[in-house]
Amino acid sequence: MVPVLFAFGGWQTANFIGAEIKDPTRNLSRALLLGVGAVIALYLGVNFVCVRALGPEGLAASMVPASSVMRMARGGTGARLIALGIAFSTLGFLSQSVLTARRVYFAMASDGLFFRAIARINPKTHVPALAIILQSVPTLVIALSGSYEKILSYVVSMDFIFFGLTGASVFVFRRREMHAQISEHGGYRVSGHS
Repeated sequence: MVPVLFAFGGWQTANFIGAEIKDPTRNLSRALLLGVGAVIALYLGVNFVCVRALGPEGLAASMVPASSVMRMARGGTGARLIALGIAFSTLGFLSQSVLTARRVYFAMASDGLFFRAIARINPKTHVPALAIILQSVPTLVIALSGSYEKILSYVVSMDFIFFGLTGASVFVFRRREMHAQISEHGGYRVSGHS
C-alpha cells in the first residue's frame, strides 16, 4: 500500500506556500481540488492501461508495471524512457520538497517560533537561503541513505503520521477557542467544527 499512498500524497505541500498565494481563501482550495483531481485521473488512467495491457496475472507478477507495459509497447527503449520519466518525477518531488517545506521553517522563524536566522532573506537573491539549506541537508541525507523502496516507506510513513496529527489539531484548536481568532483573520472554517 505504500506506493498507493505515496501516489495520493503531495497535495498538502500547496498549503506550505498559502501565505504567498493571491487570494488564498479562494485559490488554495481550488488548487488543492484541481491538483488532487488531476492525480486521481492520472493514477486511474495508468492503472487502467496497466491492467488492460498486462492483465491481472501479469500485473501481479510485475514489480515494475509501467516498465513492463512500455517494454510491451516500445521494447527496451520504451522501458528506458519510462524509467527516465520516473527519475525526473522523483527529482521533481525532491525539488518541491526542498522548495516548499522550507517555507514552513521560514514562517515559523518569522513568527518567532523558530531560530530567527532562518527567516533572513538573502539581499542578493531575495530567498531565505538558510531555510533552503536547512531543508536540503536532510533531503540529501535521505536521498543518499538507502534504496528507493526504503526512502519511499520512510517518506510515506512520516507523511501519514503528520496528516493524522494535523487532523487531530483541528479538535485541539477548536477546544482552545481558536475559532474566534480564525474568524477575525478570515481563515478557513472546518465543516462540523464551529
